[in-house]
Amino acid sequence: VLSEFAPEEMFIDPAIHFANHIKQELGKMDLLSSKTTSSDKFYVSSNPENFQKASKMFYELNEPPELLVF
Repeated sequence: VLSEFAPEEMFIDPAIHFANHIKQELGKMDLLSSKTTSSDKFYVSSNPENFQKASKMFYELNEPPELLVF
């Protein structure tokens, strides 16, 4: 909607600046990883099947989430 009133070049995506800030802070604390590949592991406290189904909207899980029982 906003692009109807102003050119797209005028818009700033704050996520890019925030990610760069976080990267700088992690670098200062020597917490950046040098890995170029990664794997994701998800843990849930209930309903792993529901989590896997709902997450497909945003992210394709390579393996089902692990149920943690406390």
